[in-house]
Amino acid sequence: MRQTNPSYLCIYLPSVTGHHLTYLDKVLSALDKDEKVLILTPATNAVFEAISKKVDKVIFYRKTFKSNSFIQSYYECKSIAELARQTPVKKIIAPTGTTAAWLWPIFNFSGRWKYHFLMLSPGLLTNASYGEKLIKLLLLCLHPKNTLSTIDNASYDHPGLLGYFIRSRFKLIPDPIDKQEPITKRAAYEQFGLKKGFFYLLACGAMNTHPRKNAIMLIKSVAAISAKHKVKLVLAGKLSKEIQTYIDNLGEEQRDRFHVINRYLSDQELMDITNCADLVCALYAHHYSPSGIVMRAIKTNTPVLVPNYHWFKYMVENFNVGYLLDSLDERSVSEMILNIKDEQAEPSFNCCEKLLAYSSAQNFQAHWRDRVYETRESMEYEEVRTSCV
Repeated sequence: MRQTNPSYLCIYLPSVTGHHLTYLDKVLSALDKDEKVLILTPATNAVFEAISKKVDKVIFYRKTFKSNSFIQSYYECKSIAELARQTPVKKIIAPTGTTAAWLWPIFNFSGRWKYHFLMLSPGLLTNASYGEKLIKLLLLCLHPKNTLSTIDNASYDHPGLLGYFIRSRFKLIPDPIDKQEPITKRAAYEQFGLKKGFFYLLACGAMNTHPRKNAIMLIKSVAAISAKHKVKLVLAGKLSKEIQTYIDNLGEEQRDRFHVINRYLSDQELMDITNCADLVCALYAHHYSPSGIVMRAIKTNTPVLVPNYHWFKYMVENFNVGYLLDSLDERSVSEMILNIKDEQAEPSFNCCEKLLAYSSAQNFQAHWRDRVYETRESMEYEEVRTSCV
């Protein structure tokens, strides 16, 4: 990028995995061509190196991992502030989600640096203690107006005073859905080696680093279903050793109920495998922000089976995109799968065309142009709320 301004737009990137890289690539493509960009990040990999060729400078810091979100926020804020004191920065953005948002107003007490941080969820509608939620609420009050965004439309649309507070503190931006269009089901069956005559479940994405996906519980649930029902689970994504070992130790008859693709899949492959599934299973525990797996299923009109809380519940109840599971245990999952296969009506996918327009990559990029350049180019969620929800 051409260097026409002595100060950098600083992008804080807390991770170089998963959605962080997807978001980063889209944000960089949305910026003005002459924007002078610096990325602060703790790590690198081949994908990040390819994406970061678009920027002027990359600075690495040593990341400290803490399970307590406030302590983690302290260390992240410390790294950002140290960089900003040493390097001319005109604005700091965290477009992929960061816990730094909790304590940043304290580090930026003088208002020295302009900023806009994305929080995947406001963190006020989780299973945390009331004391922790109160602290979070008070910390959010320290942020000036128009400095925070979230992708969590369920929290944003929450009724009552808490929803009003969230709408007053946060801008809502879309969780961008993949641009790729799926190939036909027939072509996808051939590509992935699937056979006709089965009811295909899908669990996808990285399962080696995401224990909250409950992959082994889902595997046990499918293994418990009689072979006569012709139910198969496709596991599409990098598996942990624990998951692969569990499948390997099953009897031959039970192993036949699983189709394993143990590798990272491209965005196009994930779209294709989603399109040829009969039911996408996203059985997350304690997950309080949107799921790209579910959004991909919505784009392909593939029903989802999700837990009955927060964002998952909001999407099923307001957009009729699938089925809610009241209990995350093996027996309930097995029974629900068979009930969906044999008895349940197909979901109607209410108003999803408008939802997908809002969630497009182009609209995500327009929202970040609004945050960086203070333009008004984006489609707001209000258009979806007023006509669909």
